[in-house]
Amino acid sequence: MAPKGINLGDIIPMWIADMDFKAPPNVIKALQEKIDSQMYTNQLSDYAVKKTYPIG
Repeated sequence: MAPKGINLGDIIPMWIADMDFKAPPNVIKALQEKIDSQMYTNQLSDYAVKKTYPIG
């Protein structure tokens, strides 16, 4: 459903998926720390666990 006044025939479907950019330093640091730990599991934070499985 297009916004009022927009003709769907005038729209060219496009999206941004360009990965040709440098990651921010804090992202590079976090990834490097994960690689250095050699522990490649999905770890949930206490906050995420408490939000997902509230008790009481």
